[in-house]
Amino acid sequence: MTSRSPRSEGTRRRWLRRVCPALALVLGAAVFLAAPLVAPEPSRLEASDEEPPPGALAEVRAAGADRLRCSSLVIQVQTPEEFVAALGPARTILVKPGLYSLGEARTATAPGLTWEKTGTGSELHVRDVSQLRIVGFGSPPPRLATQTPGACVLAFDNASNVTLENVQFRGAPQTGPAGAGVLSFRDCSDVSLVKTSLLDGAGDSLRFTGGKKLTVYDSLVQGSTGRIMACANTSVLRFVQSRFLRNTPCVTLDACGDVEFLTCRFVDNRAVAGPSYLFNVSRGDAVTVKGGAIVDNVFTALANEESKLESTSVEIRNEPLATGAREDAPPPPAPTRASTPGCSIVGRWLGAPIEVKVGRRKGDRRLCRDHVTLTQVGDTVEGTCEFKDTHGTTWSGWRCRGYRQGDLIVYTAAVTSNRLSEAPEPFSHVLTVEPGCNRLVGYWRTNKIPKGNPVVYQRERR
Repeated sequence: MTSRSPRSEGTRRRWLRRVCPALALVLGAAVFLAAPLVAPEPSRLEASDEEPPPGALAEVRAAGADRLRCSSLVIQVQTPEEFVAALGPARTILVKPGLYSLGEARTATAPGLTWEKTGTGSELHVRDVSQLRIVGFGSPPPRLATQTPGACVLAFDNASNVTLENVQFRGAPQTGPAGAGVLSFRDCSDVSLVKTSLLDGAGDSLRFTGGKKLTVYDSLVQGSTGRIMACANTSVLRFVQSRFLRNTPCVTLDACGDVEFLTCRFVDNRAVAGPSYLFNVSRGDAVTVKGGAIVDNVFTALANEESKLESTSVEIRNEPLATGAREDAPPPPAPTRASTPGCSIVGRWLGAPIEVKVGRRKGDRRLCRDHVTLTQVGDTVEGTCEFKDTHGTTWSGWRCRGYRQGDLIVYTAAVTSNRLSEAPEPFSHVLTVEPGCNRLVGYWRTNKIPKGNPVVYQRERR
């Protein structure tokens, strides 16, 4: 065996150190060039930090609707077939402006979708999905409709964390005594309708059966010839800053709990025969109505039982139903108007001090409090909320927007900054202005705390 000298062995190692990196680069380039170049589909984009078209992923400001961008997929559609095929879990569907007649897409399929026989045709059911967002962009917003009598536009079964935003849903025309609804949810939870319109339903414009947590924010129900909505065996229903116009009453609630209407407006809803009630409540909690207005409606009475309705700071001015009304039917309530406050809420407000964890270390805790600044133009309330410690350090911030109706203030707050050890949630405030306008008393809540916790703000004096 020929032995190698130490000198020749050292030369060999130096040569390998020079050549190996270059050889690795050549081999990597060869593999890259040999791989097929596959371009992504133009309508299917992986989620990223880049913003979609303006308004497409607008912040959900519904009370308690703190949806996060956890979808793994963003899909853009512009035809009924593309829309139906895109339905599924863990995704955001961006719907371009236009009319989407879903009956034209019966041949489109996707996992969890079924076309069920109803009326004279089929109704689209979406089953067992979660983290689904359907967001319309553009102005006017996209219109999803069905021409099938007796069918809803969309029906969801056993779904969770579903958000419908900036979309119009239009029901089918009525061709018989049993008409179509608009949207149906069965055994669903954490559903949000944001800036959504439910139009021309010949049945129940909104149907929510079983499940829990429905939030309807800044939305419209109009032109229903059936019921405005029918909810049964469910709880935690929130309707915030929404309008119910020119429908045939009523709101039917059967075995429902924790139902609130906050600064909503019921206008020009008219019954055609009596007895008829705006709120027909059975086997459940009383409905709470705070702020807003119930005006220019025609029905026998506000509720089928006086104890089933609790109203605060609501403008009420309606007409009794004459045709077919019972002689023993309770008379409509006397007209009342929301009180007009004599003081301003504009300025700075301080919350009570609370101790929170602000760092990663076990003992890193600070005494902090809310610093709220509010402005008001008309009935619109805007402002900021900063969570500061005694040294003036800001640990988290929110942007606030809502409405004032009489002595009632309702606004939602979205996170704008955070330095706390845990990410804060968006929240909503329901506050009452006390006489003298030196204190705001009410409660705040999030999705994790739907019942809310009490809160008191004192006017900051400088």
